[in-house]
Formats: sequence, structure tokens, C-alpha cells
Amino acid sequence: MFIVKYFFKLLCAAIFFIGCKKPTHNYSQTYNTNHLVSSIPKRVLSKTQLISLYSVYGAASYIRNGIKIYAITYKTKDYNGIEAIASAAVIVPDTPGPYPLINYNHGTYFPSDDWRLPSYNNDYNSDINMGYMMASVGYIVVMPDYIGYGSTKNVEHNYCDYNKIAVNAIDAIRAAREFCSNNSFTLKNKLFLTGWSEGGAVAMAVMKKIQSDFSTEFNITATAPLAGAYYGSFLAKQILQTNTESPYINSYAWVIKTYNKTESINKPLNYYFNEPYASAINNSIESTITKNPQVLFSNVFKQNYLNNADPLIAVFAKQDLWNFKPLSKTILCQGQNDTYVPLINAQKAYTEMKALGADVSLVIYPGKDHGECIWDYLSTIYTSFEPLR
Repeated sequence: MFIVKYFFKLLCAAIFFIGCKKPTHNYSQTYNTNHLVSSIPKRVLSKTQLISLYSVYGAASYIRNGIKIYAITYKTKDYNGIEAIASAAVIVPDTPGPYPLINYNHGTYFPSDDWRLPSYNNDYNSDINMGYMMASVGYIVVMPDYIGYGSTKNVEHNYCDYNKIAVNAIDAIRAAREFCSNNSFTLKNKLFLTGWSEGGAVAMAVMKKIQSDFSTEFNITATAPLAGAYYGSFLAKQILQTNTESPYINSYAWVIKTYNKTESINKPLNYYFNEPYASAINNSIESTITKNPQVLFSNVFKQNYLNNADPLIAVFAKQDLWNFKPLSKTILCQGQNDTYVPLINAQKAYTEMKALGADVSLVIYPGKDHGECIWDYLSTIYTSFEPLR
């Protein structure tokens, strides 16, 4: 436990610097899905180099092994169902396998955050440091960039379109298996799903999609999402009735802009947003807009939505991720004082899934807001996953 404590203390410091054993086999020999398009070695960091890189944080001696980092591209489909070549990072330990596989799904990236993408492998950003440290203890890590970033940055990201992003993440997992086969990295028959914020909900959607459509292809060992909006239908109504400023208003506007497009509702944005904000949002989701929902959203939209007379109601319900039974171990993690994605999202999922008989637990981090519980979260998944790996 002393080692575990320092392992995650190290990881947390890197993040906030910027802000029963089953037989092993090679999956791609069994499921030849041919998703992998290319792989490019990005860098090799030996254990000594990682120790040097993280020595400033006082825990470098606890790194177990070096890592190899690759950028891959793979075949998937965009939110219009058209084939796309997406990008991802794959991070591999430099010690002999077999290895369990972790899919980590990143949180909200606005277009200006593109530099942070896992496949770019830029040091000192939260996601790539997560990948480094997960791999340094013996997991192979696959981290999709998502449609709208990296190799697909020519299109706008389908923000919070969890069910469709899950398809991209699953294809990234397939491509990672093929990559491992091509490079003689042996995988265990174990898949762990993780993610934070937008990626937390993506991880839940990946689990749900695999259970319903690909249960014979993947063996999900455990899922541990952090701070996902599993109960967006409730959150939407709450936001539309709020009359105080929100620092996350651009995110909430982006969700509506996305659903209007990806679900082919195609209403003009000035139906949802008052001017001049509708025009600003149409130009860029990062535009400066009012932070008060009562000023931003049009009265017509608010009245229609709150009176259950708007097509977005069905879309939000479709994106909800609390109303199914996980068939593998699930650990829902959430900060008690999360102001971005309120605690009720995890509480609702836990209550409903528990009632269905799922092996689900709820870990609440006392007093922590959305970005304040990374250390706690990673400590939770480490101690939860290690006995299962």
C-alpha cells in the first residue's frame, strides 16, 4: 500500500502540473477485424528515464518498468456512419507479457485543447501522463483521440454523443489488439474500461455496447468511470431552470449543438440560443457567451423542453447510461461536490444498477469537485483492478 500511495501521488502531480486467471491468447488471431491502418513509434522511455522524468515528484523509485509509446490510426465510423480513419495512442510496458488491456477515455477537449491528444504524446498533460503510469505498472493502454481530433480534426467533435463515441473506442480497442499481434505483445483475456468526465460516460457506453453486441468478442473484467454524465436527461432540465452563472456553459451549449446535428434535428441555432450567442456558437463553441442559462437559452426552447414538447428530450434519454445492468464489476467514482457533473449522476446509476442485481459500488470522494479527485480516482482503480489482473 505504501508503493500504491506513492505511485498515484506521482501520477497526480504529473496531472496537475498542467492544470481465477484465464488462458492468454492473441485476440487478433481469433477476431481478424482489420481495423489497424498504421502505427508510428513515438518514443521509448526506459525505467531510468521515467525515474528521471518524475524524480521531481519524489516517488520515481516506485516506477516498475519502462514504456514504449505509439500513435496508431484505425478504421471506424463517424457519427454519420461514414468510414473514418481515427487516431489513438497505445502505450506498452517494456517488460515481458502477457498484459491486461486498459481502455482509457479522455475528458472534455475544446478545439484549442487539440495539443493534449493522447496520440500526440505531449508531456505534462493529464491524459498522456495517465497512460504513462498505467503502462509503467504492467498494463497495455489504448487511448482514443475521438472523432473530431487528431487524424479527424477536420470535423467537429460529436461532444457527449456517448453511444457513437463508444463505437470509436471499441474500434480503437480492436486496433490495439491487432497492433499487439503484429508486434508480438501478448494480451491477457482481460479488458478494463476507464475514463473521466466525458470519457467516464464513454466508458459506460463502451461497456453497455459490448454487453449488448460484442459479448463473445470481449471479456470485460471491470469498469471504473469517473464523473460521467450518466443522467443527462435530468441534468438538462436542471440547467434550463438555473438562473445563476455557470463556468461550464460552453460545454452545455456544445451538447445541444451536437445533438441537434448528429440526431438530424437540424433546427437553426437561434431556436435554442438567443442572439448574438446563437451566431457566436455557430462560429465557434469556444466563443465568449453569457454564462447565465436564462439569458443564453431562448424562451421558446426552454418552454418546449420543460413541457416535454421538444425532440431533444428523446435524445437525452437515449444518451442516459444509468438504466441497464452491468454484467461485470463496476466501480462508479465521483467527487462529492462536483459542480460540473453533479453527484446525482453516479447516485442514480448506482441505485438503479444495484436494484437490477449488478456488482456495482459507488465511491464518493468527500469535499472534492470535478477536477480535484484524480488522485483518489486512480488510487481506487489501481487497488480495484490489481487483484483482477
